[in-house]
Amino acid sequence: MHGDFARKISPSEEALAFYILKHPRIFHQRKVLVVGAGLGLAGLVCATCTKAEQVVLTDGDPEVVKLLECSLELNKDTDTASLKVQQLLWERKDSWPERGSFDMVLGADVVYLEDLHAALLDMMARVLRPGGQVLLFASKRHGSLDKFIASSKSTFGSVEVSMDYDLEVEKAIGRSSKCFPVLVKISTPPEERREMSENFNVCYEENDK
Repeated sequence: MHGDFARKISPSEEALAFYILKHPRIFHQRKVLVVGAGLGLAGLVCATCTKAEQVVLTDGDPEVVKLLECSLELNKDTDTASLKVQQLLWERKDSWPERGSFDMVLGADVVYLEDLHAALLDMMARVLRPGGQVLLFASKRHGSLDKFIASSKSTFGSVEVSMDYDLEVEKAIGRSSKCFPVLVKISTPPEERREMSENFNVCYEENDK
């Protein structure tokens, strides 16, 4: 299902890794979940070049998970004590991490399969703590990114989209390129707003019976 997307480093993966290197402070003492990790470049950068409390690399493809474990072994002499690898299937709730167990979710080129958008959004909404953040890089080449952005606004509300996040990336790839990485920032509401939303949903469901 994943094909070459999980077996090569895309411009979006490079842009995410570069972004991490230039903004290490936002990961300080944070628990980070990397979805659709592929070759794991961005996750390895986060684990070794920031002071993140924990970085978990995940992928749905068992062969890719084995490759990630191999990469972890190759880098065992570096400071990767906080780095873990596991399989994560977005559409399988029994494989999801615990509720509110991560501060940040990272991903690169993970929204090209439109039928998995809802599952990915549901999973991220569950595992992120109140006030948590999602950082995704993806291209617009197949049109799936725009649909994901629209769906994410319905799920989270606070969504920022930018192509102006770094001049060096723009010079290296070129904005006219169909593979130019777009940055999507998604923020979860603070605790009090989440509680109000959850209470409303409960009342709505009860009244709908």
